[in-house]
Amino acid sequence: PDGVSGMNIIVIGADLTYGKLLLSADLYKFRATNNSNGGSLQIASEWDVKATYPLGESLRLTAVYASFTPLGLYLNPEKTKLAYGAVSAKF
Repeated sequence: PDGVSGMNIIVIGADLTYGKLLLSADLYKFRATNNSNGGSLQIASEWDVKATYPLGESLRLTAVYASFTPLGLYLNPEKTKLAYGAVSAKF
């Protein structure tokens, strides 16, 4: 957006295993170091959780849930959520 520069993305994440199950969690913070009013500005935050489970050597199930929240840059912030599942295979 106009008048905003110096994007910083701060990420904290962790991976945990439970048997064959791999759980991943991440937290993102987006901020601009400069804006037209002076000072820094929190742009958005996001967190997501991912679970991956192998079914043999070449097949894997994955499920993800994520939530993105716009912050001070937007007048009417509306949270966006994403959920998906996937099956991947190696041939």
